[in-house]
Amino acid sequence: MTPPKKPTSKPAKAAKPPLSDAALALVARRFKALSDPSRLALLQRLMSGECSVGDLAQSLSMTHANVSRHLTLLTAEGLLARRKDGLFVHYSIADPCVEKLCELVCTSLAKRFDGARDALPD
Repeated sequence: MTPPKKPTSKPAKAAKPPLSDAALALVARRFKALSDPSRLALLQRLMSGECSVGDLAQSLSMTHANVSRHLTLLTAEGLLARRKDGLFVHYSIADPCVEKLCELVCTSLAKRFDGARDALPD
């Protein structure tokens, strides 16, 4: 008869100092910027590469004004970069953490909801 296995304990994580109120406000602003489905659709499209406002509006069936409003907010939060080329403005992902964060959230949702993986992008 084999003896029962002892539970393995995980090493304790080093405690991180709590964030200041100002830092928490910045984190909340970042999550607020990511809380709109239209902005998430824009980010998802831009993960494929730089795109103009017109191309984004057409590919997502949104108005230019609506796209511009969302892009302005995302750019102000440091998530997007903006490049002017004559009359056109092109946007791209400025913060690579955005893609990692989206991947983490999608993976978490897939684990939480059985079968949700089919509805989420890879």
